[in-house]
Amino acid sequence: MTFSNNALPLLYPLVTGFALIGPFAAVGLYEISRRREAGRETSWIKVFDVLRSPSIPSIVALGLFLMAILIAWLLTAQSLYTALFGPNPPVS
Repeated sequence: MTFSNNALPLLYPLVTGFALIGPFAAVGLYEISRRREAGRETSWIKVFDVLRSPSIPSIVALGLFLMAILIAWLLTAQSLYTALFGPNPPVS
């Protein structure tokens, strides 16, 4: 997608920015780890037990906050690229 839409300059900010989304994406794995530590049954279907957690509003709020930081990160990278190299892609 980055090659066809001339977003190649955003490839590095995208890759590094996904470290912000990692903790939110791993919530299910944290649930499995918590269950194993407590000696309870673990299976892949138990990943979704986190959706019944009383702290799910806080988890969603953190995910939205991290997504906002990622978007700000990408917009900053794009504006820096445009300011330094101009709006047109390189000819070669």
